[in-house]
Amino acid sequence: ELSRVIAGRDGGVEERGEMEDIPPHLQQLQMTIQNYHCNVLLLKQCNSQAQLDTCIDVCRALNNDARRSLDTTTGNGFDRTAGGSTNSSSCGGGGARERQVLRKMRLLLEDVEAVQSASIQTVSQQLVGFTGTTTTTTTTTT
Repeated sequence: ELSRVIAGRDGGVEERGEMEDIPPHLQQLQMTIQNYHCNVLLLKQCNSQAQLDTCIDVCRALNNDARRSLDTTTGNGFDRTAGGSTNSSSCGGGGARERQVLRKMRLLLEDVEAVQSASIQTVSQQLVGFTGTTTTTTTTTT
């Protein structure tokens, strides 16, 4: 399943249109988000609480890295609230294509965050069932 994820054919995140022809100055950001996405998908493979905790820690670090990279990129030439270029030279020329790509990356990151949250909840519930951490008390009266 992971090979399909890495190839971009599976992953619980709806495609946000073509992400090909990424401008060179945005390719590292795209790879950062993809790395985060692949690790979020690994959450579903966790079979123990220790694995889940480790995977959550890795995903949080990768999410922080992706957010920081996106914020740095948008701060270097794009006004996030207005969606416009504030410094066209710092992002390789700025323009509509870059704004569109950044918008898609931001939406993709938000989608991956939602998948992470849902996966953590699902796996946590499964682990409770697998490990029997819920206890029942039986009382006998005589």
